Amino acid sequence: MKMIPPCESTKRSTVTHRMAGRSRMLSRICASSPGITIPRHATGRYHVGVIQEWASRLSAAIESSRLIEHGTQYIFARGAERAILNVYSGARGTRYLVQRPGPLADELRRLILDATAAALPPTPWNVWCGSDESGKGDFLGPLTVAAVAVTRENAPRLAALGVRDCKTLSDLAVRELDEKIRAGHPFKLVGWLPEEYNRRYEQAGDVNRLLGLAHAEAIDGVLKNASSMEAAVVDQFGDENLVKHALLARGTSLKLVQRPRADETDIAVAAASIVARAAFVRGLEKLQLQYGIRLCKGAGDEVIASARAFVHKHGRDRLGCVAKLHFKTTSLVGR
Repeated sequence: MKMIPPCESTKRSTVTHRMAGRSRMLSRICASSPGITIPRHATGRYHVGVIQEWASRLSAAIESSRLIEHGTQYIFARGAERAILNVYSGARGTRYLVQRPGPLADELRRLILDATAAALPPTPWNVWCGSDESGKGDFLGPLTVAAVAVTRENAPRLAALGVRDCKTLSDLAVRELDEKIRAGHPFKLVGWLPEEYNRRYEQAGDVNRLLGLAHAEAIDGVLKNASSMEAAVVDQFGDENLVKHALLARGTSLKLVQRPRADETDIAVAAASIVARAAFVRGLEKLQLQYGIRLCKGAGDEVIASARAFVHKHGRDRLGCVAKLHFKTTSLVGR
């Protein structure tokens, strides 16, 4: 199969991908469970007092500690039992990696999960869904919308996996989290490749109206698989009535909360952002393989170059197969 060269933005992310791969390799070698991340905006940087408190609650002692790459390692001791805790602190939060199997390590993981739950913003619902989109600002590729249902009980586990706004994650991390989210939570994915998107846009005449319809379809789809769902939270993109009226038109009556940047404050919306982004990336890659042209994300110079290469190879009349034609970028592509 012919290899398609990556966009410059993809090249720049290679180092990040390598670092992420190294971290996963170390986890597989050293740990019996994945690391747990507590967002920094919720708890701040960890401090030694927290570690000491956990040891006390476990009737254990901190046998030793030492600096490791990007963090600190603590050895918990309780009689003959030992557990290793690696703590990595960064701008996005604090990551805890518990090593060694056994009761002490399992109890330590449960303590950290409890801390994760306490760090999450409070929610008034037991079951709710989040909905978010991807591809709205990308000239090339599909538009995707996802809704994911979450419960008060499993929300901390999503946070522990590292689920957060997809814009802070590499494509590799998005893929991995997407698989875990879809495997464990009711979800609904709505997506339109460019040809279908352009047809629908001509009928609707407005991208936000299209988004309202897509969000409503996604939320309604999740509700069918999570009938106890009490509310839906949407990352607000425009007039609140767009989603509200689209839901009512589908005969769906549900408490609807719309707020800007909800993907940064609601774990269900963050999960939906990841599922939507993963679908967008898959759709873009499908188009790349189908047409043998590298297709870059966004709407900048690299994207214009990609679109021009497509036109040169396949003709201007087929640009709508890979691009959202109502973008101003269309006029910059040329013939």
